[in-house]
Amino acid sequence: PIIHMIRETARHLAESGKKNPCILATDGTIHSGLYQKECAAFGLHAVAPEPAIQRVVMSIIYDEIKRGEQGSREKFLRIDRALSRMGCDCAILACTELSVFRTYHAMPSYYVDAMEVLAEESVVRCGKQLRKI
Repeated sequence: PIIHMIRETARHLAESGKKNPCILATDGTIHSGLYQKECAAFGLHAVAPEPAIQRVVMSIIYDEIKRGEQGSREKFLRIDRALSRMGCDCAILACTELSVFRTYHAMPSYYVDAMEVLAEESVVRCGKQLRKI
């Protein structure tokens, strides 16, 4: 079967009791509305960061991670604080560069990595047990 990463991420959030995720991704992904549509199908109200914070997200993706850097924790702290002010109960790391950022920096479970959701769902659908390492 084909596993729809965005749909599975929305399902995961809904099953976890989340209601108001923020989508952290490139401008293109935000403007496409793909995450918003799938989240809405599960009763979630997904939002994008405010424009100033979206610029910080883009800077981390393009100015840091894509250039081989680990990404600035200080910049990410600005994102984290903004999401708290917005009333989001979780955030979706909806960009592979943000998955990379997460490998360098410990992040709380508040941040749900769509790539990780896809990988875990793939393992489960193959009939295997998930192992946390």
